[in-house]
Amino acid sequence: MVTIGAIMPLVYWAGIVVPYPLAFGLANPHGTWVKAGESSLLAIALQIAVYLLLTLVYIAALRLLTARTRPQSSSGIIWLSWLLCSVVLLFAAPNGESHDIYDYLFRGRMLERFGASPLLVTPNAYPDAPFYRYVAWKKHVDTYGPIWEYTSAATAKTVRTVLEWANRFDEQLPSCPQRAAACRTLAAYLTGYRLLAILLTALSGRLLYGIVAATQPALAPLALATWLWNPLLLIATALGAHNDALMLVFLFLTFWCWQRARWLAGWLALGLATQVKLTVLLFVPVFGLWLVRKVGWLRAIGISLLAVAITLCISWVLYAPLGGWATLPRMLHERQLFVSHSLAQILYFLLYKWSGWPYALVWQMMVQWLTWLFLAAAALLLLRAFLSRTEIPTAQPIIPRLGELYRASTLLTLLYLLVGSFWFQPWYLVWVLAPAALWVDGRLPRQGLPWACFGALCSNLVYDHLTQLPTASVPDAHLYRVAVTVAVVISIWLPLFVAQRNTTYRT
Repeated sequence: MVTIGAIMPLVYWAGIVVPYPLAFGLANPHGTWVKAGESSLLAIALQIAVYLLLTLVYIAALRLLTARTRPQSSSGIIWLSWLLCSVVLLFAAPNGESHDIYDYLFRGRMLERFGASPLLVTPNAYPDAPFYRYVAWKKHVDTYGPIWEYTSAATAKTVRTVLEWANRFDEQLPSCPQRAAACRTLAAYLTGYRLLAILLTALSGRLLYGIVAATQPALAPLALATWLWNPLLLIATALGAHNDALMLVFLFLTFWCWQRARWLAGWLALGLATQVKLTVLLFVPVFGLWLVRKVGWLRAIGISLLAVAITLCISWVLYAPLGGWATLPRMLHERQLFVSHSLAQILYFLLYKWSGWPYALVWQMMVQWLTWLFLAAAALLLLRAFLSRTEIPTAQPIIPRLGELYRASTLLTLLYLLVGSFWFQPWYLVWVLAPAALWVDGRLPRQGLPWACFGALCSNLVYDHLTQLPTASVPDAHLYRVAVTVAVVISIWLPLFVAQRNTTYRT
């Protein structure tokens, strides 16, 4: 384990930081890791090789921990190696992973500096503000909840306070990349948001470890490594600083409360998670059916209704300073206008852009029909998981195991990303990774999911390189967009299916 823990930071440094330093990202506001004139098979092969090496090292570590009879001594190595990897990634450019971090810091500054709600005001209201050119979503309101907006503003304020104290704050125009001093300020903001994501990931890891150690202490290091050492999680947090890290802290807190039969507190923790990202509502039917199995229908309904009432009151208070619940319709409408890296996007390019079908029909197919397909499949999954055994145990341990809950949560979220999500980004797989890391006796978290994460990481490379090809080499632009989307979707999911198929044959 010591050898693996030492290798990982070196791979991140040599494979990501060296070829894509932070200075490169700051100098190219809308650039990716594909440098000008570099879109070649050799460049994409080298980066895929880095991801492949990280995935193989990760899987080797999980297998080693599984085989060990006393793995508890590995916990310190896991924490230390994760921390070193996270620190190393602070020096890499985020652009090849995503540009979300630039939107985070700009909108955080909107609230902190100008008092403008990101749920009401779009970034193009401040076209002359520093770092505006780095923003990707200039004409759209933010898609996140008030807890994130306040956290983001607090992060921006903390960074500014530290820089002012050190006499290094610079936001004069022209800003980065024209002014070196402004670039240093921007780098500080990026680092602040990344440190926030790293801290939140550590909090999730601590909750995860406590959950597993309460019932299966010998497997707690395995669960911790499944979470912290996952390459996708490291890149999504220490590099991309995605706010999913905040949502997942509340999700782990929900699991922690549920394990200890603190039903109302668990529901409230999940309610707070919805004030970060509404996507966490995916877990509501899983928790609801689990609660019914534990306490019966009447008590479950009573606890749930009380939790909903309290959550709505909290939500109203949180939203009020940012424009209230009236901000939700516009956000939901704008989110449904876009499709990305999904089956829905294939339908969009193939039927609307290329074949000329009516947009209303295509939109109905790629959003409503796929949503109904997911709901039907999810209903079958949950019925099989929970209603096959409806009895309520008469005696149960003080801290029971929740294996079926973790398994159902993992499969339901994976099903949503595969079928029901018309907007897919690679880091969304951390939603699956969270319950999967708790599902310590499952094959999918150790043998299949690592390859899904590998495919998700590769999908960004595939998209960036294929979209950088010269226009003259593309005979049919619309058909080419279809081919690119198909290639991206295949790159995401094919490694998972191959891994699961091979696992099935071996067993």
